Amino acid sequence: MLTSFLILSVSAVYWQIHSFQFVNFDDPVYITTNKQLQQGFTRESIIWALTTNYAGNWHPLTWWSHLVDISLFGFDPGKHHLFNLLFHLGATCLVFLVFRRIFKNMMYGIWQAFLVASLFGLHPLHVESVAWVSERKDVLSAFFWFLSMYYYFAYVDQSNQARIRPYLLSLIFFTAGLLSKPTLVTLPFVLLLMDFWPLKRLTKQSVIKVIQEKIPFLILTGLTILMTMQAFHGLKDRPLSDRAANSILAYSLYLFKTLWPFDLIFFYPFPDTFNLLEILGACFLLVGFSYLVLKKVGLRPWLFVGWFWFTGTLVPMIGIIQQGNQAMADRYMYIPLCGLALILTQEGAEFFKKIKFHKIIMGVIVYLTVLSMLAWQQTSYWKTSRRLFQHALDVSDNNFMAHINLGFTLAQQGNYDAAIPHFYRTLELDPLSYNAHNNLGIALIQKGNIEEGLFHYSAALNLNPFYYKAHINIGNTLLEMGKISDAIRSYSRALQINPAFDKNDPSRYKYIHNIVDDTN
Repeated sequence: MLTSFLILSVSAVYWQIHSFQFVNFDDPVYITTNKQLQQGFTRESIIWALTTNYAGNWHPLTWWSHLVDISLFGFDPGKHHLFNLLFHLGATCLVFLVFRRIFKNMMYGIWQAFLVASLFGLHPLHVESVAWVSERKDVLSAFFWFLSMYYYFAYVDQSNQARIRPYLLSLIFFTAGLLSKPTLVTLPFVLLLMDFWPLKRLTKQSVIKVIQEKIPFLILTGLTILMTMQAFHGLKDRPLSDRAANSILAYSLYLFKTLWPFDLIFFYPFPDTFNLLEILGACFLLVGFSYLVLKKVGLRPWLFVGWFWFTGTLVPMIGIIQQGNQAMADRYMYIPLCGLALILTQEGAEFFKKIKFHKIIMGVIVYLTVLSMLAWQQTSYWKTSRRLFQHALDVSDNNFMAHINLGFTLAQQGNYDAAIPHFYRTLELDPLSYNAHNNLGIALIQKGNIEEGLFHYSAALNLNPFYYKAHINIGNTLLEMGKISDAIRSYSRALQINPAFDKNDPSRYKYIHNIVDDTN
């Protein structure tokens, strides 16, 4: 009954995504313009998914899931979204099963497990992972994460004769999770936390055996880290001190947004400067709570387990190794939030032991209703690109990523008058954005401002001489102006940088090649 209620409540929040579009943020790169996925399931696309570092990621199982979508549904965005929801529902049910085992010996164990699963399924921080097709890797990897945990508990609970099967299944699902998203490398660490509490297996006599059990998991973890490092392209212009300061702030902000999930946006800009008092306050919070859970580890072991589940599983995404311009991201809390949910539900059960059960239930219903309403509203922002980016501008300041993406979306719709101010604002906030210069050049030329448009194309090339798209745009503009020899020089430079730059559009690719070849 509780599982059915979970499925119905989560579906009620997210069913709206069946009518959503792809958004102009990663979805084109991952899905709509990805020529490998456009082939559907072929021998070449299957091998490509297994070997590629495309888009800076190595997650073959996630690519295969997108291939399944395209083979079944083509490029119908609603069906792709519903596939995300299917895995989120599966992960939510598995969270319920896993936490039933964690709270097995508690007075309100089944209700605590239900509350953790509800928080997982309905918390607004998880909307991004479900409502954004490009984040398939989150819902898919979490599904396998909790399957692996489920069978790990089965392995521990079985007699010696029957233990090998659930152990192997746990290892297999862990492998599937790693092939979906490499950040699952933290799962062996969480399994050790489970061995400490609630399993209580880390005794002096058994600690070596428990660690030996994790060796296959750790070998897979090491191999995954090696594969991921080959695909990784981090930002090298952020000083370590800035990354460390931002990481400390991010931990405290994740805590705050778990308790107060408002003003959630698709992109949180990296701060230009840091407030020393804020850094010190965040340090005090993190160190102080870590000290508290260590001091209470004997009396309240769930504090230790939940806190280090949260802090430990965030390590790969917290930003010490920076990838991208974001300071933090809602999607990074998809699994770490369960650690905080463990603390909240167990501490709540301890606190409310003397309160009548029906009053607790009423309070939980009100809380989950409010959470569902917030999640429904947050989900609605992902319906279209324009709504998503405008919402980010409504609730955040100086969000250059929202400006450039909203400008691009408006330009795609032919609304150049509305798009141009967003490109100018992007350049005010991020003067090194060659993409903004290029997009501004396109918009200005469409408005007839040829000279200014060419200036911004050139500005883009001054920032990035290997930005072949600007060379193509200059070539297109010069060709329309009748400056054929100048246009050919621009096209030739683009082809030198990227000979296969436009094979997704064969007619355009052949057209530009022919112009250059005819001249030569």
